[in-house]
Amino acid sequence: METNNTPNKTLSLKNIGIQDSIILICFSIVVILRLLSNYTHISIFETEASKLFYEALINLILIYIFCFDAMSISFRIPIFSLLWVILCLIYIIADKHIIVLTPLAILLTYYLLRFIFKRKYDREFIACYLLKGSSKPYFSKIDNRESTAQDAIFTWIFFFLNFFVAIAFMQSL
Repeated sequence: METNNTPNKTLSLKNIGIQDSIILICFSIVVILRLLSNYTHISIFETEASKLFYEALINLILIYIFCFDAMSISFRIPIFSLLWVILCLIYIIADKHIIVLTPLAILLTYYLLRFIFKRKYDREFIACYLLKGSSKPYFSKIDNRESTAQDAIFTWIFFFLNFFVAIAFMQSL
């Protein structure tokens, strides 16, 4: 009987790790707080300015988590992406400010860059850890390889696109 030693490249619910769960739980809390603030008499924020500051801060934290910490690989897990989209849609419904589109923009930017990267290099995009002016490779157990210089370039593009989108959304407030 022959055994296959190639790594399993399928992603499923059991691939959601502790970090992924923590991110989803934290984002869920953000969405719930926003819903409570808008649709109940519970006043979490004192002024409209404090609401907008809170949302800007949350969006910058999300950009940091997904762009600097190589967590964007979580978007390759179908259930994670589905839950992220559901939370984003609830977040958009909960608030009419354009800044709430940033979490969805992060996901869409990742998938766009992943598609371009796959077409150009014929392999999966693996985000790096971004440091001050440099990057540190990330080892993907799914692909059984480390991120390369091409991955680092795309990671920086991912960061700058999301950063400028968030700034543009904040400017529209």
